Amino acid sequence: MLFFALLGLILFLLPSLQNVSPRALTGYVVIALWLIGPLTGVLGVLSAFGRANVALEKSRSSASRSPRTTPRNFRSPNPKKKFCSSISNSSRHALV
Repeated sequence: MLFFALLGLILFLLPSLQNVSPRALTGYVVIALWLIGPLTGVLGVLSAFGRANVALEKSRSSASRSPRTTPRNFRSPNPKKKFCSSISNSSRHALV
């Protein structure tokens, strides 16, 4: 919306303030139209970064509020016990 106001000012107000040739006026309008693409892209990226920053802050605040607990049925693995139980008694004495 603001961009169309800028085009209106270039097309209608600028010629009444200064003596501008139609060729120069056309150049101003073409340049303004050409700048729409890059400006839209930059503003879109800035908006995405703003949303990402808000999401990161929400994630950090929710992570700091929730306690870190382990599940009730979680058991710490004991690899030594598992290994020894798989070896028979006769071979266990041979390893020592």
